[in-house]
Amino acid sequence: MLDKNPSVSVARIVELRGDELRRASKGESPRYIAIPQAGASLFADLETVATVSKSALPHFEISHGLDPLNSVQIRTFARSIGRRYSRFAFPDEVVPWLAPLRGVITSKYSRQNSALGQVLQEIVELRVEANSWHQPHRQLILHVIVKAGTVPTLDEPRPISPEIASLLDNSLSPLTASDIASKIASAMQNPSSEERDDLYHLWLAFADALAAQCKLRPTDLDNPEYANAVADISAELSSDDEFTLNQYRRSEMLDLDYLSEPALS
Repeated sequence: MLDKNPSVSVARIVELRGDELRRASKGESPRYIAIPQAGASLFADLETVATVSKSALPHFEISHGLDPLNSVQIRTFARSIGRRYSRFAFPDEVVPWLAPLRGVITSKYSRQNSALGQVLQEIVELRVEANSWHQPHRQLILHVIVKAGTVPTLDEPRPISPEIASLLDNSLSPLTASDIASKIASAMQNPSSEERDDLYHLWLAFADALAAQCKLRPTDLDNPEYANAVADISAELSSDDEFTLNQYRRSEMLDLDYLSEPALS
């Protein structure tokens, strides 16, 4: 049966400035959706959405925000809306494990003058896979997905150079994500053949370093619900042109803007 009173959803259009505009333009604020044809500072604000009858549309001032012939614009717009409304709700007891990673990335991502900020720009998405979201002692995998071509493709991974091997194997003073990012940024500038081989191993180590950030803060260690939530977190590195549909279906996007702390009881 046809709907006699078809309706549509409408959102308020807002103009952003300053840091809010910068974040929204980079896709760091899922609340705001870019409207390409409307100008660089105008966004749809999904915090304010209403449903109206189509018969009321003639009373609105409507301008075209998307090029109807530009399929890339249309798909990007649709994915941005989906990001807001179809995000995965991580279990409350798992969130404290992932929150420290949010702190590292959100504080450094936009700082492109730092090596860590530059390297984070090469990551297109983080996803988390669990053997079960409903049982304690979960085995988690942090999928670090980078832009195609960022990590050298090697038919057979070549031996790591003694210098980098020594740095990565130093258990007494393990390298932080920032330390490894500095090595990656240096190797990416003018990589020699040896440095390009090292780049592969450095990226693997960087993914592991991000996973290592996922640990409980001291204040959460005494909470048995949190302590028993996760048994292990490992990392897997992929490029966006090789991450499989099967991996995608088994994992959930780690949207750092929506990774909120559990509500206090």
